[in-house]
Amino acid sequence: MKTLDTRPTRVTPPRFQLRSLKARLKRRIFVNYRIPPDALAGHLPRGVEPYTIAGQALVGVCLIRLEEVRPAGTPRLLGLSSENAAHRVAIRNLVNPDGPPEVLILSRHTDSFLNTQTGGILFPGAMRPARFEIRLSPTTFKIGFEGLDGCRVQVIARRGGQLPSDSLFSNMEEASEFFGRGCDGWSFCGPEETMEGSRFACHHWDFHPLTVDLCKSSMINLLGKGKVRPTFDSAFLMEDMDHEWHNLGIRVEGTGPETMLS
Repeated sequence: MKTLDTRPTRVTPPRFQLRSLKARLKRRIFVNYRIPPDALAGHLPRGVEPYTIAGQALVGVCLIRLEEVRPAGTPRLLGLSSENAAHRVAIRNLVNPDGPPEVLILSRHTDSFLNTQTGGILFPGAMRPARFEIRLSPTTFKIGFEGLDGCRVQVIARRGGQLPSDSLFSNMEEASEFFGRGCDGWSFCGPEETMEGSRFACHHWDFHPLTVDLCKSSMINLLGKGKVRPTFDSAFLMEDMDHEWHNLGIRVEGTGPETMLS
């Protein structure tokens, strides 16, 4: 069975990284799928346990337009813009299993050459190059990308609609709380248990449902292949928000964080 390549292209943790970044979140689309947690066996590295809701694991892809990206303390005028994507799995912190959900980033893609050269070096999260195609109208989002590693995603979504009746979330308040609490993202950066992390912190939380007409992801299709295929669960939109990313440093899965930012 083919498994996901969750390894970043660089495996040596850097000696120095920025403590935080600021940015304008122009657009962030979450597309979520549910899958039995045992179907992820063989796809998740050792030491990682899915976070479950009603007995199901939650996986998905985020499509993110960032603007004014800059180190904290730098003027907005010097910030950069980019289209980005992240495939993710909700995971449980084994040190604090009753704590909020966290996120394992399986892969990150970007159309920014600078991001591919500095991700995982100046700030946690190695990124892979991709070509994005964006078509927007006042009501519809048509977003796709193809990574140079072969990963392909296509999403067509419309504003409005309601939470699907079979979603893992019983209402929008529950969904908003879940994603609002799950703001720590981790990706592997060396030996299988070693991860680097960052925390998403926004100044207000604006979260709305989307109606999805089409969603295809070559990476999502690999999850659970031969067992149970992922089932579409829900989709959400965030827009026009100032936010920050805080460097969480390095941790070894199953232990506490070992910050390198002393």
